[in-house]
Amino acid sequence: DHTKWGVVGLSSFAALEQVDTLVTDAGLATDARSEIAEHLRRLVVAGEPDEGADL
Repeated sequence: DHTKWGVVGLSSFAALEQVDTLVTDAGLATDARSEIAEHLRRLVVAGEPDEGADL
């Protein structure tokens, strides 16, 4: 969920550069979405239509 973005914790499972797809919720700020889009192939926001999906 978006509340974890920008929080430094005691552990991690991958660097952002090692991730292909990130799934988050609609609470993630627009500037954070832009930053993520610069590094990842795909950002999935739960509750929002997927850009490549057939509607």
